[in-house]
Amino acid sequence: MIGFSDIHTRAHLYRAILEGLAYALREGADRMSQRSGIPITELHVAGGGSQSNAAMQLTADVFGLLASRPHVYEASGLGAAIDAAVGSKIHPDFPTAINCMTHRGESFEPNMQTHGRYDELFNNVYKQMYSRLKPLYRAMLKISTNPGSFFPRLCRSLNVSGTPCFEDFSFTCLGETLRCADIKTNQLPA
Repeated sequence: MIGFSDIHTRAHLYRAILEGLAYALREGADRMSQRSGIPITELHVAGGGSQSNAAMQLTADVFGLLASRPHVYEASGLGAAIDAAVGSKIHPDFPTAINCMTHRGESFEPNMQTHGRYDELFNNVYKQMYSRLKPLYRAMLKISTNPGSFFPRLCRSLNVSGTPCFEDFSFTCLGETLRCADIKTNQLPA
């Protein structure tokens, strides 16, 4: 969280978390649009977060797009019901089942003035943050990979077969894919 001070409350912290999630989603959506050449024109939000009107409005504002939630918030259960309906021949195919069983719930129009502020923050702050913080992330990672720290202990704890896991185990930390072998020898990626 950038700019946190003693004037901020739990509500500010909660909003910052929602904004961070929305910015991360927008960054991913922008990449998909750029790579596919297909613009995203509206959002369909499902799951627990879709129950929050504040989260839905914030998402619409960050993206600058209409954000809608389905008539049920648990979309995975609905997807299973659609599969079952097609499988048991209640509906002849998926398009028919989807048309009959899904309905748009409440929709949230973006406030374009708020979107303008979010857009400026997204482009001028959020998208610049990782590259500027990357040296600090590397320093934190180097400090945390000293012998006896968490990551080497994690690698040793994953050695359940009796052979060193350092040969083949890797994981992602702070945006970097790391191999236990690199951590053991303190050879972090450049």
